[in-house]
Amino acid sequence: MVQQFVSKAEHDLQAALVLGREGDLADIVCFHCQQAVEKMLKAALLASGAEPARTHDLGFLLETLEAIRPIPDGLKEVCAVLADYGVAPRYPGWEAEVGPVDLVEVLRTTRRGVDLIRPLTNEPSSI
Repeated sequence: MVQQFVSKAEHDLQAALVLGREGDLADIVCFHCQQAVEKMLKAALLASGAEPARTHDLGFLLETLEAIRPIPDGLKEVCAVLADYGVAPRYPGWEAEVGPVDLVEVLRTTRRGVDLIRPLTNEPSSI
């Protein structure tokens, strides 16, 4: 199951990278970015012997993981940047809710988060 979550996370990251080149799809890009980190956190929880909660709350998932094992420096900041993108981009007016979006920075932050979490999953990268 760990590998399946990692694979889904990598698909979300790949989708975000492809869609990020399209221009007018910031909402979808941000959603996929949040999903990539969410699924990596769930993979890390599974690899640590915990059943991940059915939630999109990155803060909650991170706190749950941190209660089990040390987390990498910088991961809290990654989760804070992406936290609002799990639900808000799926609805009209999301930009007003989350503020201006720098897609290059969102994508860079997502890649960093995936890379920080990967060692906690014991799974190699396929992308």
